Amino acid sequence: MTPFAEALRDRKAERTTMSCLGYSGRAACLLLLGSWWTYRILRRYFLGQAKEAKEAKEAKDAGGIEGERCQRKYRSTASFGCSRRAWDHMEGLLKVLVPLLAMTDEFITGWAEASIHSGVEHAHHGMTYFFFLLSGLADLNPTFLPDLDYVTLILATVMHAFCIFYDLHGRNSLDSEVHLILFYVVLACAVSTALEMCYKNNVLPALCRSYFTLLQGTWYYQVWRLTSHPGEEWEIYSPSQQLVSLLFTWHVACVFLLVLACAAFVRRKSDPEPFLLPLNIVQLREMSW
Repeated sequence: MTPFAEALRDRKAERTTMSCLGYSGRAACLLLLGSWWTYRILRRYFLGQAKEAKEAKEAKDAGGIEGERCQRKYRSTASFGCSRRAWDHMEGLLKVLVPLLAMTDEFITGWAEASIHSGVEHAHHGMTYFFFLLSGLADLNPTFLPDLDYVTLILATVMHAFCIFYDLHGRNSLDSEVHLILFYVVLACAVSTALEMCYKNNVLPALCRSYFTLLQGTWYYQVWRLTSHPGEEWEIYSPSQQLVSLLFTWHVACVFLLVLACAAFVRRKSDPEPFLLPLNIVQLREMSW
């Protein structure tokens, strides 16, 4: 092998390793964000259910049917605060700082490689982080414009999908397949966020947003694991391309079961009698009809 070919191989291995580090970092951030959203959405929903049932029971004991007046409907938000007042904007601050650090790393790396192609590639990734930085800024001041936090989050997710789609150029078939699956998951997250903005009193779109965010994180991690050996080519897996679809179905099932387990835990923690209170609500509503 000529020295030029060896240098090219080493350069390719170095870039692949850097890409894998990027995948693992994105996976960690998305998993943390999706877990946080899942817990806060379920916590807010079940606490509202418990308070509604308690007030309905008190109204019934007082001799009146006031179930409809006592209802505390779930209200979704693009971001969630902490239990401590001083940490209310922690999510927004992290959504500003983490993309800012990632953008800085992308631009410095692209500048250091001194290649037009590499510079465009890193700038392409950096712009993806830029839109999430805008989403974090909107979270810090959600009252600036109506639903600005949702609009910027949808924009960031759509731009994420857009960059993934146009990053498929030049990849081999199996590499394109795993990234195309990621594109569909990110697009589903964008649609869920848009539905959540339109139906803020329905918990299902909000849970779909957190679900697809978690699925993005696990699938990013899977892509990282599949591409973590730069000396191996993707073509060695070509006789069994169904492996990718099989792995994705496992991810879909595992993340779904994880959300269900989290829902059961949060419900039990929020309500000491999780199976009796909903029955009281149903009976009360039937009597009011």
